[in-house]
Amino acid sequence: RRSKEKTGEEAPSKGEKKKEKAPPKEKAPVGRLFGLQKESALFLLFGVVFACGSGGLPLFGFYNMLNLFTVFFQLEPQTIKDDTFYYGSLLFGTIGGVVFCFWADTACFGVAAARLTYKLRRIGFKSFLGQDIGFFDSEEHSAGALTSFLSDKATVIEFLTGGQLQAMLRAVACFACIVVFSAVFGAWQIMLYMLAAFPLMGALMGLVM
Repeated sequence: RRSKEKTGEEAPSKGEKKKEKAPPKEKAPVGRLFGLQKESALFLLFGVVFACGSGGLPLFGFYNMLNLFTVFFQLEPQTIKDDTFYYGSLLFGTIGGVVFCFWADTACFGVAAARLTYKLRRIGFKSFLGQDIGFFDSEEHSAGALTSFLSDKATVIEFLTGGQLQAMLRAVACFACIVVFSAVFGAWQIMLYMLAAFPLMGALMGLVM
């Protein structure tokens, strides 16, 4: 009684505790995010294709380099000449393809990410203009804080849909090419080793990062 008289407050009943529920968790707006990139769908499509090329072509180049080294152990001079020209041309063509794919996927994802950043900042600025005057009285909604919000948050989303997606596609394409090359040109034991090693490597990288 003394504690209630001093504070003037009553402890919440069991019914009131049950009524208080945790706010529902908001789902990640992935669908809306990619919906804003409808105009950049072509750039994203070509970016995916070129990212797969930049992830897989280097492995194809290394495979041809090994074939080029084995040519020098041939006995016939004409065979050495023809195979050297063939694998050398194929290797230089692969290098050119890798350079072009790296440039093309960076450009495609960069254009899509820049357009998304522009749209997000425009939508955010438009929503700020629709607020009441009292919204800007608090320090959290000052001009500097809102400007920093438009700059930082949009940049983070740009990185996730641009650089992060680009790196992930390159890694997936590289993994797929390693499995295919191991199955087609190597022994089945090597393919099984690759399939068992990659999940472990991914888990260790996740722990380190």
